[in-house]
Amino acid sequence: GRVAIATVWDGGHGYACAIPLWCQGASRLASVVGDAELLILSPKVSEDCPNARYLQPARTIQAAQSYLHRHEGRLGRNSGQRGAFAVSNLLKVAFLSLGSTYELLLYADLDIDLMARPLDA
Repeated sequence: GRVAIATVWDGGHGYACAIPLWCQGASRLASVVGDAELLILSPKVSEDCPNARYLQPARTIQAAQSYLHRHEGRLGRNSGQRGAFAVSNLLKVAFLSLGSTYELLLYADLDIDLMARPLDA
């Protein structure tokens, strides 16, 4: 079956520095899981993760922005900040549409260390 390890990057400089470590960890995990595909949902391609498949859904990004604009002030205090952070959170839902393409889809934010090791006692 098809397996993917996925993340969302808003294309900005703020998280660009996290891409090399995420990509390295995702690649290592992909080899353990059984040659999983790396997916990055982003408006840009990063040269720091050339083996990933980039999904650039302009309509999905526009829909997320429109949703946030329509619901401004009604999202609650814990729903994140307006702007790229909130759009990125909504874009995570876009991966649910890939359920018919992949049997297993592992999502990990860019700031998650996929190569974490146990702490020494």
